[in-house]
Amino acid sequence: MSEHNAKNRILEWLQGLGWPKDSLASNRLTSTPPHRVRATLELVRLDVRLSAEAEAWSASEADVAACELVLDELRARHGDLFFDLDALRSDAQAGDALLKLAIYGWDASVSPSMRTATLQDVESDCMLAQRYQEVTASEPWAHKFGSGLGQKMRATVVEAALWRRHRDQFLEQGGRAVLSNVRDEMGVSLAPAEPSVTVGEGG
Repeated sequence: MSEHNAKNRILEWLQGLGWPKDSLASNRLTSTPPHRVRATLELVRLDVRLSAEAEAWSASEADVAACELVLDELRARHGDLFFDLDALRSDAQAGDALLKLAIYGWDASVSPSMRTATLQDVESDCMLAQRYQEVTASEPWAHKFGSGLGQKMRATVVEAALWRRHRDQFLEQGGRAVLSNVRDEMGVSLAPAEPSVTVGEGG
């Protein structure tokens, strides 16, 4: 049996969304003629309930055939639940760049060392992932993602959300106000730096 059959594709899709594999259930019932199998599959997640029946001479073949029917229904009726991973990662890279600009683009009252330390903290996967639940609750396109995503993927979703939320304003209205909005959104606030001696200005 192919490793890329419909059942495996559905399981990979569920994993990519962060939903448990038990979202996919199958029940096998013996039917006539003898040894012929009917598989019934139901996918229950995000108010999606789809079922299909297929008959084959083995249980595994019937499962895969039923999954193929469910996969077709998913694409036809719930296409918004599929996503382009490359596009998500691309937007996350843009979000990461935007966050860097928001921190390093601070006015001169904040010292360079403080900006660097702040960025290292704010852009860590651990810190970004803490905002994952907020993003999935507030961004319609992110509602489909579940609680099973790893820290790295959660951070990717958060960075992609940063770019998608501020992209139009940044590109069309100029960047300074957007960078301030990004800092506010990420909860970043720093006090002005103390006066310092410029390198080379020794007494």
